[in-house]
Amino acid sequence: MILSTVGFWVKNPKYTRLIYLPSSPCWLIYNVVNLSIAGVLTEIFASSSLLIAIFRFDILKKEKACESTAL
Repeated sequence: MILSTVGFWVKNPKYTRLIYLPSSPCWLIYNVVNLSIAGVLTEIFASSSLLIAIFRFDILKKEKACESTAL
């Protein structure tokens, strides 16, 4: 939870995503152990959204920037 809180204080969205990344699987495990269906669904949604955002905004933009400088 501390990682999530710190991640939301950071102004840079890239760092927010990277800080929040290790927190989500921990919460998923916690919710599975405690049989919280709503918590599991929330963390699955949060983790998938986080991974999609990292792919879209960090990986693809980096590749496009490399392609534009190579030309």
